[in-house]
Amino acid sequence: MRSIKIPILLLSLLLVNLECKKVPEYAFVPAALKLLIPISPKVNSAADLASESAENYSENKYGLITAATLEKYRSDWANSKPPGVTGSLIIFQIQTNSSVVSNSYAVPNGKDVFTYVLNNPSSFFGQSRSNGIIETESILPEGKTIDSFFGTFGLDLRQDLVVFSADTATDDNLLQALRGWFALRYWGVDKNHLAVLNGAVKYHATAGTLTTFTVTSGPQFGRTASAKNIFTDNTILHATIGDIIHILKNGVTTFEKVTPIPTGGVFFWDARTVSEYNGTASSTVASASLSCVNKLTTPITSNTCYTNHEGRISGAKNVPSSSLINSSTSEFKTKAEIKALLAGAGYAQGKTVITYGQTGVKAAAAFFASNSIAGYPTRNYEGSWVEWGALGNRKPSTDPADLNPVTNAAYPAPNALDTGSPWRTDYVFLTESLQINPAFSVPNYNLTTTKQFSTSSSALIEADKKYLLPGGSSSSGGASAGGSASGGGGNACGG
Repeated sequence: MRSIKIPILLLSLLLVNLECKKVPEYAFVPAALKLLIPISPKVNSAADLASESAENYSENKYGLITAATLEKYRSDWANSKPPGVTGSLIIFQIQTNSSVVSNSYAVPNGKDVFTYVLNNPSSFFGQSRSNGIIETESILPEGKTIDSFFGTFGLDLRQDLVVFSADTATDDNLLQALRGWFALRYWGVDKNHLAVLNGAVKYHATAGTLTTFTVTSGPQFGRTASAKNIFTDNTILHATIGDIIHILKNGVTTFEKVTPIPTGGVFFWDARTVSEYNGTASSTVASASLSCVNKLTTPITSNTCYTNHEGRISGAKNVPSSSLINSSTSEFKTKAEIKALLAGAGYAQGKTVITYGQTGVKAAAAFFASNSIAGYPTRNYEGSWVEWGALGNRKPSTDPADLNPVTNAAYPAPNALDTGSPWRTDYVFLTESLQINPAFSVPNYNLTTTKQFSTSSSALIEADKKYLLPGGSSSSGGASAGGSASGGGGNACGG
């Protein structure tokens, strides 16, 4: 029997044609061919990535799932795998307080069901990275970091189903679980291969709705995978500060590599507390590495610095993350309740939601609720308030209480963006309820002239796009890398 040989060029053209017909995730391409043929990643839009939940969460096979669904998967994975999943079930229980031991872990079987506790999720799902202007804490991880996560736990997200869950019912545990889900989604994992447990594992174990045990899984050896092998570019999920300013200025900027303004309009969702939204609470910039200006000792190292100014992004509506969740169980409210909250805040069908919090991590619940419960096109402004509130012009304080007690002179001005810098956000048309924090409490960022007058804030995204290309590598996002100009990346289909 003669084998059939298809010319590589002809096959490549066939692949592009099929991809342009919106076949998801290059699912039609045999795995062996994916390794032989240089395929550009499929580039998704925010609308492509929206996924509405069932009214009854018990009907979901991915996204937000119930304890009953997880129990069904865990107890008989071989016969209960959801469509499209051919590999293992991997359950991550997030416990941000390493001194807490729940002793309630979804029961693994050592064969195709594995359970792990993550005490340090931020080491995998967040990094300090630069967008070309400012370095921000807890930004999405670079490619080699997410691939390290895949390798550490033997994940192949082309085959497996990963379920993130809060170990015990705390807001931090749930937010970090949702952050894990978001990071994998950003790095191209298909929605069918990701889930979040509605309610903490310990809560369900106590209620008798989930079988647990006191041990977790050992490592899986011999399985290697990479975000590169998923061939999917979901970087549109990250909205940059350039995107936000471009929208607020109605497209009248000279920025490069900004995403076009959605034709249906934008709904800015501020997921912070009411006092933070109103500008009456000081936003802590939590990092032990920041050099802060202080009126007594300058500079000092502190983890209690504050942003340059407070307030909210112009036009943003406030729906606090706490209003979405029962904090005692880590369960989300119903889809109808969440949609009603957004409608009450002014969301209209067809708009693209852009979520933000104090940090991108703290906006994780809002993003998940919008994208995977309500099913609205959604992006997350990763820099969030710690970035937006940092970019202002500060003059030295001349208040007598703030002067150097030795010289009786003002201390050097921190965060002094030049008046002409396009990245200043301390203007009333960009920031509502604008309040300036005390000069002696804000961190000093290395805002060089080059950074202050950069034409783009997408260095991080461009680095990630480059990593996804055949033979690509990733930097920390401190310098611009290759890739397409806008809309989440280049598209062979001409979109």
